[in-house]
Amino acid sequence: MDLKVNKIINATAPIFAFLLCGVLAPFAAQAQQDERDLDNIECREIMILSGLDRDTAIAFMHGYLVGQSDETTFQLSRLTEATEIFLNDCLEKPDNNAVSVMKDALRRVR
Repeated sequence: MDLKVNKIINATAPIFAFLLCGVLAPFAAQAQQDERDLDNIECREIMILSGLDRDTAIAFMHGYLVGQSDETTFQLSRLTEATEIFLNDCLEKPDNNAVSVMKDALRRVR
């Protein structure tokens, strides 16, 4: 490599690295804020979500619980009914653990 080009690369590399960190840092912070632990989610946290965010969280819980039961099939009507029970129960007791409430709701629609 040409000596001039090498000097330019060496001189600009720290600046580029600094700028890259500045560009990527907000995305890293956002990713950490979006991370959730199902064992520690209260109903309140699900209920303050709206639209697609709430739907995604509920669908994930359904998938998590179906996966724990080693089932490979599901009845959409049963999940829909369990979701309605879950939402009503969470409104009544927002401090309850969301996964426990969903487990109970699924048991009640069997």
